[in-house]
Amino acid sequence: MSTAGAPSAAEPAAGSPIRIGALVPLTPPGWVEAGRHLLAGMELAVRDVDGAGGIGGRPVELVVRDTAADPPRAAAAVDELAGLGVAAIAGEFHSVVARAAAARADALGLPFLCSSAVIDALTEQPTRWVARLAPAQSHGWRIYADFLLAAGHRRIAVATEPSAYWEAGVRILRDHLVPRGGVVVEFDARALGPDGVRDGLVEGRATALLLLVGHPEPAVPIVRAVRRDPRLADVLLGAPAGQPELDGWASLLGDDGAGVPFLRYLPERLGPLGERVEAALRERLGATPSFVAFEGYDAVAFLAEVLRAHGPDRERIAGAWPRVVVEGTRGTIRLAQTPGVSGWQWAWPPVQVADRDPARPDRFRVRHVGPAAVTVRLPTALVARYRAVDREHIGSPIVDTPAHLDALTASAREHGIQVPLRLGFTADAGALDGNHRIAVALRLDLPEVPVELVREVPGWRPGHSRPMRPEDLAVLVAAYEGAAGN
Repeated sequence: MSTAGAPSAAEPAAGSPIRIGALVPLTPPGWVEAGRHLLAGMELAVRDVDGAGGIGGRPVELVVRDTAADPPRAAAAVDELAGLGVAAIAGEFHSVVARAAAARADALGLPFLCSSAVIDALTEQPTRWVARLAPAQSHGWRIYADFLLAAGHRRIAVATEPSAYWEAGVRILRDHLVPRGGVVVEFDARALGPDGVRDGLVEGRATALLLLVGHPEPAVPIVRAVRRDPRLADVLLGAPAGQPELDGWASLLGDDGAGVPFLRYLPERLGPLGERVEAALRERLGATPSFVAFEGYDAVAFLAEVLRAHGPDRERIAGAWPRVVVEGTRGTIRLAQTPGVSGWQWAWPPVQVADRDPARPDRFRVRHVGPAAVTVRLPTALVARYRAVDREHIGSPIVDTPAHLDALTASAREHGIQVPLRLGFTADAGALDGNHRIAVALRLDLPEVPVELVREVPGWRPGHSRPMRPEDLAVLVAAYEGAAGN
């Protein structure tokens, strides 16, 4: 295993450079501040790689292209970078843009290591050309939903805008919250405007409002409208997509922006490499580096190790994804084929729910830490024993309809089950999320299903759990420890 960007006494790199393309949102309507952090991390990694001797003595050249949150522009940038002879491309923050870049990279046979976009399927079909460091949206957003439930929230409102990313977020939240007694109410932020969202929140009696909208517009006006209405003083504002992480949020909202929980992908404590990189990024940015900056650093550092071990040939890079292990800034990075994810995936980076401390908005509080999870394939019969009910329909017209099950069955018959089920377990209990998918697996007599396997804390026992069988526990522990590398 290699350590990313470790300082070295090697001679600085010289000779013809190895080019890596960088896709970054640097102008509006892209989230420019996120792009600046992403690029800072990538540039710092290039500096460290070159300072340690480069790639076989050759320096790395980062060829940067601004995607501006525009999918066609990103696809065109991939074409241009391929023509310029880059060995691979890395980066991108916006999910819908990363999907366009990934589709084009797959078509061209150009390796793409996505640093920061989380939407589950970056390509329509499985691909060996695309890999990702950020956790899949379904993984992180389920952890966020667990945080809401643990905090006592059952009636959740979401302010949304049209987007495949936001639509996927609503679906993940609803699929996770409804079986646990939750209700998800949607407000169309574009149609209602900030005041309309506020009024709907008052009428709907939700205890939390999640901002599944762009930043700064319309997120900032919605926050102001809610915060300044005394009727909503006890309503939790949340932003699972991470908007409060960056300083622009605090600059625009001040105290109104504190206490808004969001997802970020950092460990509870950085190791020596992470601390060194954090200090260097702080100096480079003139601000506290966000998790996005660490993602950028890790992406270039991982690609550099692939290049050192296997050279700049694109075919060899694509074949090397699972054979390289790197100690990154946030943990040990190893890529695997993960059910529900179309390319190679780090499963998983650390996940936190954090917010800005109302007493000190320039500081962050960790509110919740996601349990360790692995994605494996398990026998369908075993998994089915831990579903909430022993039938296909559980009585909710919103999410359980014969037409929905028939459509899922047709899709699974052609493509297999693409989104993993979630099975939490302890020595005493197991609980499955994914009643529809396990019903479809039983319909089709599938021998195995993809499962996100979560080892829960002792004492965990949700209302829909089932007693754990000893023989099943042995299988689950072996699968979990084998996938986790224990």
